[in-house]
Amino acid sequence: MTTQTGSAVALQFQIVPESQRSAVGGALANLVRSAGGRVATGFLGTPLVLPALAAAGYFDEAYLMLFRREVPSWLYQVDQGATTIWERWDAIRPDGSIHPGTMTSPVEVPGANSDGHMLSFNHYAYGAVIDWVYRYVAGIAPDRRQPGYRRVVFAPKPAKGVDWARASVDTPYGNAAIAWQLDGDGKLSVDIELPSGTSGEFIVPATAESRIHVDGDPGTASVSLAPGHHSVTITHARVLAAAHDAEAAGSEAGASSAVLW
Repeated sequence: MTTQTGSAVALQFQIVPESQRSAVGGALANLVRSAGGRVATGFLGTPLVLPALAAAGYFDEAYLMLFRREVPSWLYQVDQGATTIWERWDAIRPDGSIHPGTMTSPVEVPGANSDGHMLSFNHYAYGAVIDWVYRYVAGIAPDRRQPGYRRVVFAPKPAKGVDWARASVDTPYGNAAIAWQLDGDGKLSVDIELPSGTSGEFIVPATAESRIHVDGDPGTASVSLAPGHHSVTITHARVLAAAHDAEAAGSEAGASSAVLW
């Protein structure tokens, strides 16, 4: 696979034979690394690229893309003051001017298409990234085997540059929520809420040195949860390095938290 979209589509729609999935996942990760996290996908590929990286186990590369701040990127829009996701990555240019909306950029290019325009400041195609942020940054998602949030999977993926996150989902059974915080010594503290009528699983981001406690008792790398409130602590938690890698590549990844409602 030679493009981010081609690789992501082939992986997520299971076009790739099982024997070749590892190679295609590696190729996609290499494309992202070599581009310094640059998003090189269009409307069809953008919702798939981070899930494809995650499914292949390349979370560092997924965070490298998520934390990029130069255009095209999600955080470029945040830095420009966006409170919604735009149709164009550069709807507001670095100098603060509004893109004219022409299909060829910039408009001054000879032969630019002056007929076709696209410029929405509230456009879902790129905003699909928030699903990935819920599932992996905050770490809250429905279990495919028991959909509709009857069973909830909590699996946060802390990374350097993000030391806390919280998110909640208004499920058919009530509010399901997670809040986690990472201290300077690598201790991860997690609070979980599960509504009545549901069950949950917490997948611990542990290392070989980790010590896990669930509601005060020793725990394991995968914890089954009943309805109610639960507190989990993990020492020496596994922390991804991608935010630091993005900064080293010149993409000052300054995000320090995520709050999702």
